[in-house]
Amino acid sequence: MNESNALLIQFDLHHRLYNDVLDGFADQETNRRLHGNTDINHVKYLPGHLLDSQYGLAMLAGIKPKIKWEGLFEGMGQSEARDDIEYPSIGAIRQEWNRLHDPVREGLKQLTAEELKTSHIRPSMRLQSRL
Repeated sequence: MNESNALLIQFDLHHRLYNDVLDGFADQETNRRLHGNTDINHVKYLPGHLLDSQYGLAMLAGIKPKIKWEGLFEGMGQSEARDDIEYPSIGAIRQEWNRLHDPVREGLKQLTAEELKTSHIRPSMRLQSRL
């Protein structure tokens, strides 16, 4: 199996798991932190953060996505996420994830083995591309 096939298999698996895990959650449920523990993120933040990471993968695939909810779901102290603000619905977050899937997958499919070995998207590159 070459690098491209392995990447696409993982990409498709993550896509399926993302959607499967979110099935059955009501939007209101996703606004709560598990067990009321303020040391962990609320449920909605987790798929939002994965979506934010997906934009980096889109850039690697040669796509220049319009980043929705800029800054809301970033990680490691960069996020604007708080308990007392209005978030997009879990349905809107899933819809954006699913909208990105096909174009990102096609872009990843086009990457050569050499590009896969040398391409890296670092958070600093994402931040610079937003300026």
